[in-house]
Amino acid sequence: MNLSDKELREFFIKDAKLGLNAGLAFSREGSGFMRLNFAISLDKMLKVIKQLESALEKRCIENR
Repeated sequence: MNLSDKELREFFIKDAKLGLNAGLAFSREGSGFMRLNFAISLDKMLKVIKQLESALEKRCIENR
């Protein structure tokens, strides 16, 4: 996505409405990544995937 760590975190929180762990929390090599821990039901996981899909589609359309 070519975003800074701060921009990536803001995208997931504001646009995808998902609270993920920043990759930097695990090591310097985690920069540019987010971590999704998914010990959740299938229904909740499908909701997470739909939220992420919608946010990514919106971002792609806006950046055309």
